[in-house]
Amino acid sequence: GDRHGRRPVLAASLLVNGLAGAMAAAAPLTPLAVQVPWLVVCRFVGGLGVGGSVPSAFALGSELGPARSRSLFINTIACFWSVGVLYASSTAYLIFGTSNGGQWPVYSLVVALPAFIAGVMCLAVLEESPRFLWASGRVTDTQAVLLRFIDSRSSRKGNGDLAELQKLVADLDTRDHARDSSASDGPVRIAHGRGASSVISSLSMLLRGPACSRALLLCAVFFFLSFAHYGISSWIADLFSKVHFTNPYATSIFYTFATVPGLGFAIFTLDRFGRRAVTGGAMFAACAA
Repeated sequence: GDRHGRRPVLAASLLVNGLAGAMAAAAPLTPLAVQVPWLVVCRFVGGLGVGGSVPSAFALGSELGPARSRSLFINTIACFWSVGVLYASSTAYLIFGTSNGGQWPVYSLVVALPAFIAGVMCLAVLEESPRFLWASGRVTDTQAVLLRFIDSRSSRKGNGDLAELQKLVADLDTRDHARDSSASDGPVRIAHGRGASSVISSLSMLLRGPACSRALLLCAVFFFLSFAHYGISSWIADLFSKVHFTNPYATSIFYTFATVPGLGFAIFTLDRFGRRAVTGGAMFAACAA
């Protein structure tokens, strides 16, 4: 994302994920001895797509969202993870029902379709991050994106972001002229290394200086949140079975609906009380529960 841009990486990851799902659906057409390795490879490739799309989506959202409501913007994006789980669980319930899963290739195609659609929409509709363009030295492209933002907002009365965008464009124009007259001026460019050396260099920059403690703390928070979430989701099926609620697709739908109150709480409180306070409060509440 820092080398090629958020938008192309997000679109490529979504298309890879969709392609892996579609290829998995073709497993029954292969020889019997090949089917399991085929599915393993498709699942691995699909995981690469998911791994590339999630951070790219949040990075792009954080840089495209308006500053005054950035938390609302990011949390709205995060809500669609639950929407996707509901889509996957609901379609599984409709396709499989109480059967033994013989229609799984159809299901694989159905759940791969949204990734294809989203990937195409990224290329056709979504803008690249102006912050990335500016840091890469692409001042003209940055101005063009911001001007398109201004055009899309100019028809809305009382839009507080319009003046801020216009000021940004004017400031970029001033800096661009200054850069042309002095080689020492201009944007701070992203250093584009190659291969593993680029990754190692980026990680070393992240893990030294004042950003190190914050990065490690946030990594720990995300690790423990994921550990707790997936641990509970693995255990909850056993709990449901004890009350004779054994349909795995119905339990997944029920479990996903249980996340809605928390998402709604985050959407309406993060911009008001702050990210740290809401995150800490939510984690304490989860521990108490």
